[in-house]
Amino acid sequence: MEDLGGAARGVSGHVCDVAEPGAIEGLAERILAAEGGGVDLVIANAGIPARYDAIATGRAEAAAAIDVNYLGLVATVRAFWPGLVASGGRVVGVVSVAGAIATPRGAPYGASKHAALAYMRALGAVAPRHGVGVLVVNPGPVATPGFPQTRVLERRLARRAVISDARCADGILRALDDGRREVFLPGWWRAAAVLQAAFPGTVARAAARFG
Repeated sequence: MEDLGGAARGVSGHVCDVAEPGAIEGLAERILAAEGGGVDLVIANAGIPARYDAIATGRAEAAAAIDVNYLGLVATVRAFWPGLVASGGRVVGVVSVAGAIATPRGAPYGASKHAALAYMRALGAVAPRHGVGVLVVNPGPVATPGFPQTRVLERRLARRAVISDARCADGILRALDDGRREVFLPGWWRAAAVLQAAFPGTVARAAARFG
């Protein structure tokens, strides 16, 4: 699925809102029918930003992020699952480093991505039994129309962490070619995720100080 904010677009050009009940299922049904019941590759990449700190996050903000970034991912995998099994295909879940690293100004977004990361890792543990491959992708900031990364790009040092959508796509293709199960883009983000897991208190204090 191509990134269209909260929407998804299939190979046939159909567009749907992954947070709308039944929408992704209808799209999958049309695509699978057109492709003879099988699908080789599904890239679940629909997402929305949710830039609020934990205190400012209300139920509505949290629910909106969860609906698209987590439940939309689950719905996409389930809708295309029969086709993936039929073709021995692969599913790519584009999550985020925010699934492994909590940031002060992205509480609902990070929570939704933590859920998405846990789901994709759990899927990766069972999908191979059905002949389906799973790749989990955790990009850092990627400049796209839906996520322009304006705040990050304004800061000279921070802007080095931003990659283009083309570079992200190239990284996904390389990971698929290499048979990877999980990848961080760029790769050094993995070290940041390990640092937070190993020293959560230290990282929290640094985040509080530097934002």
